[in-house]
Formats: sequence, C-alpha cells, structure tokens
Amino acid sequence: MLFDVVNSNSTVQPTVFLDWGRYDPQRPVNGTDVPKFSRTVRDLLNHNGYTVHWREWNDGSEIDLWSARMEEIFATFFPAGDNQEKKAP
Repeated sequence: MLFDVVNSNSTVQPTVFLDWGRYDPQRPVNGTDVPKFSRTVRDLLNHNGYTVHWREWNDGSEIDLWSARMEEIFATFFPAGDNQEKKAP
C-alpha cells in the first residue's frame, strides 16, 4: 500500500521523516530486515520527488532512543522561523 501511494503521480508530496537503527530487527527466517526496507522506502521517496529527512542511527529500536531523536523530528516539521503567530489583517 505504501509503495502504491508513493508511486502514484499525486501532486501532494508531504515532507517525510524516516529514521531507523542499524541494529533494528533483521530476521532472515521470515524476511524481516527493517534497515533494508527503510533504505528502500527512502530511495523510492527520493526518486519520486519527496522531501525526505532521514538518518540511520547506530542503535536499534528501543524506547530510550526516542528522547534522543525528538529534537530532530520536531525540527523537520517545525523549522525555526515557522513558529511565529499569524496575525489577522
């Protein structure tokens, strides 16, 4: 489903934030490979003209990681200067 949306020629192309850990789940038995899948999604989004902010961390998916990543996630979607109040005319 994700690939169908990305491959559609939609005029709406939101900014996308992707991050993953180098040590996220990789299970050859069932084909799970989170880092490989994440790189594939990143490349597909880039190829289709999306603005993609991404990072591969030297860790795995754990609760502790979110505190280290939140600042970068917020900066992607709320860059400095965009947080000023809009005043009615």
